[in-house]
Amino acid sequence: MGFELVVVDVFKLGDGRTLFSCEAVSAPPFIRPCACTLHIDGKPISVVHIDGEDLPHPNRTGLRVVSTRASVAIDRTKLEGKAYRLVCRDDT
Repeated sequence: MGFELVVVDVFKLGDGRTLFSCEAVSAPPFIRPCACTLHIDGKPISVVHIDGEDLPHPNRTGLRVVSTRASVAIDRTKLEGKAYRLVCRDDT
């Protein structure tokens, strides 16, 4: 099952991981490790390997949190005025 997430916020952690806080457009009950395409304003930019979901359930706001160890050139300031999405077309 594929999924699509709208990136709401990004956090860089000291261990090198990048966390994406997202609203789910569509998503399975738990997001497993997979390759996702990062889209900016509807255009595919890069493929990012997601390590999986970092919280077992959406938090109180309904946001989902996934992480990657891949190098991602995105931070909070770049989110402003842009539409970032993580799209996975299958569960590989």
